[in-house]
Amino acid sequence: MSSTMQAALMYGATDVRIESVAIPSIKSNEVLIKVNSVGICATDVKKYTGVSTCKFPIILGHEFSGSIVNIGPSVKGYKIGERVSANPDLPCFKCKYCLQSKFNLCTDLSVVGYGTEEILPINGAFAQYVKIPAWNLIKLENSITDDQATYIEPFACVIRSFEQAQVEPTDTVVILGEGRIGLLHVQLATEVGADRIIVTGLSDGRLSLAKKLGADEILNLKNENIRKYIEKNTDDGVNVVFDTTGNITAAEQGIHLLAPHGRFIAFAGFPKGQNIEINPRDLHYKEIVLTGSFGYGSMMDYYKAGHLIANNRINVDKLTSKVRSLDEIEEGFKEISELRSIRTIIHPNS
Repeated sequence: MSSTMQAALMYGATDVRIESVAIPSIKSNEVLIKVNSVGICATDVKKYTGVSTCKFPIILGHEFSGSIVNIGPSVKGYKIGERVSANPDLPCFKCKYCLQSKFNLCTDLSVVGYGTEEILPINGAFAQYVKIPAWNLIKLENSITDDQATYIEPFACVIRSFEQAQVEPTDTVVILGEGRIGLLHVQLATEVGADRIIVTGLSDGRLSLAKKLGADEILNLKNENIRKYIEKNTDDGVNVVFDTTGNITAAEQGIHLLAPHGRFIAFAGFPKGQNIEINPRDLHYKEIVLTGSFGYGSMMDYYKAGHLIANNRINVDKLTSKVRSLDEIEEGFKEISELRSIRTIIHPNS
């Protein structure tokens, strides 16, 4: 095997370069993975468009699958050639949140292929190879393809979102946003048996797909006022609102849709420095719950995600619009940011 590989390094907004870099050297507790498939996440696109930033230059890419090509001497239970996916989070295991097994809230968190102004990024999977601690690995079932396995990470996060919401079978659920994450929320809401699923968005095509994937009602916000619709078509509001847009206006509207003891889940990341206005009387008299969902709850979320996808309980194939080579990654960023693709997958070794 060569000592170098091709990788997509991001140096800043709209500055992505395919370069030859050294293949990562692994530590005793790590494995080296040949990346078979890696999905472009909306957070990657935000770095490309300049909506958010992190420490550059960096190799992004945290939703991936691949095959093990090298194993550290202290790693047990894995073998060369096994197909795996991974949890990209690298907690410190020392802070008070890690000691409570709340690893997603680690105060010194770093993440493979992902970063923010607060979270340190580690080189990720927009490359031919990536290294991962064995603790983070998920073995792939034979029935799941490499492309499907790139959805394990985002779907594990959606599972966490539902854990926060505590969705009941009698609940009416509103999902704000018809993108990839919104459509995964639709399918999990169907899987857990939510009584009524309403999806809002701006794309007729994506909303139509939401209907096919389990939504009971779809609303194009270009034509419908969501607050008026909910007031007219429910007794006193809805039980759960998931915001997958990261849009302040959408979030504020979503909070106003809640019935007594309704739960609002901020799944998407919001721009730094923006605030949401709420009526504290609703917090008191309606006992509404406002919370967020960041990352995963436990490694069990990853195992659940992989199992549901592998057994066709969650259809991810319908969400993939494009498959591209590493050389075409910039076009992948552009087509997602311009809403020409729901999900673009990169094959770094094709």
